[in-house]
Amino acid sequence: MYQRLVSLNHILKTFLEETDYKGQIISLGAGFDTAYFRLKASSKKDIKFVEVDLPDLVLRKIAIIEDNHSMKSLLKNYYLAHQVEVPYLKSADYNLIGFNLERVTELMPILLDCGIAPDQPTLIVTEFVLPYL
Repeated sequence: MYQRLVSLNHILKTFLEETDYKGQIISLGAGFDTAYFRLKASSKKDIKFVEVDLPDLVLRKIAIIEDNHSMKSLLKNYYLAHQVEVPYLKSADYNLIGFNLERVTELMPILLDCGIAPDQPTLIVTEFVLPYL
């Protein structure tokens, strides 16, 4: 597990540095990963980061974030919302979206609403989600 964390951190940091922090990261099936918070705490730079996972899991992760002062303090102007079957936490540079990836064809409008720009360098992290689709 530790090696996975070290490897992922290296990939994310390298991507952001190579794009002068203008790249955006989309993590599909993010689970309880805290990559955004680790990156934000270590760099303090703006990072466009979107995490997508199942709605029930996202609601649990939102509760964890709400109860953790350190995590909340890294979010700029965040708010919680719930659209039809899509709970989410939105902030200036971090979005946590509850969405079933079996409906992946419906995801793009949600990503655009989160500020994802199709013409910008984008790293898509899938780690463990692909076997479940």
